Amino acid sequence: MKTVVAYYSLGGASRKFAEARAKTLGAPIVAVEEVRKRSMIAAFTVGCSQAMKQKPSAVKPISDKVAGCDRIVIFAPVWAGMPAPAFNSLVAALRSGQEAEVTLVSGGGTSKAEAKVRAQLEAKGVKLVSFTDVKAPAKPKEPKK
Repeated sequence: MKTVVAYYSLGGASRKFAEARAKTLGAPIVAVEEVRKRSMIAAFTVGCSQAMKQKPSAVKPISDKVAGCDRIVIFAPVWAGMPAPAFNSLVAALRSGQEAEVTLVSGGGTSKAEAKVRAQLEAKGVKLVSFTDVKAPAKPKEPKK
């Protein structure tokens, strides 16, 4: 079974989790990159609205990188309780018959997105074999001067 690890990361936490999993599996890793890199302000304004509506974002081509795998292991951040818009673009590139393991990385540690993600994947004919929500470690605060 050919497995690929794919991730979208704005701040780096999802990337770190994906890299560790790819290493464990000995699988290739694919970065999902938005055509136009978001600022943190855009992520929290437009991005959160897109995430809540499960809208995709414009990403660099990824279909050829994920089409040939049997199982895809996906890592994505949670924005406003849902996966970031680039996650939706990745799901759109999947093909029927694939299996997916989804890990959402959030600051709060608890996501209510599982049912919606499951329905989204099933609509594509992709079987969700596992869903995990992990809490990203908080970044250390800068000392006050």
